Amino acid sequence: MSTRASDGTPTVPRYLDRAEAVAPRIMAGHRQRAADAAAGIARLELLAAEQRHRAADLEYAAARRRLAEARTRVDDLDTEALATVLRSYQALIGVRRSTASGRTP
Repeated sequence: MSTRASDGTPTVPRYLDRAEAVAPRIMAGHRQRAADAAAGIARLELLAAEQRHRAADLEYAAARRRLAEARTRVDDLDTEALATVLRSYQALIGVRRSTASGRTP
């Protein structure tokens, strides 16, 4: 009785015995390479996640700097506006004092 390969080709027993003998070792090698590849992909995914995390940290720091700069600008504008109001008030008081004393502005 002759055995046949999956494609229907007749097999020669001495080659079949050899193939059956080395197949587990070859398959173990394939499994090991597949596991190594999977581990490599996992390491790459971890590196990518770390880079995204660093980028998010940098973006957060940049956003905090922009917020601090905006607060400084608002404080500067508030100070400027207050100074303008005070000058206007002082000018108004000066006009009232000068009119009350009989002087013309």
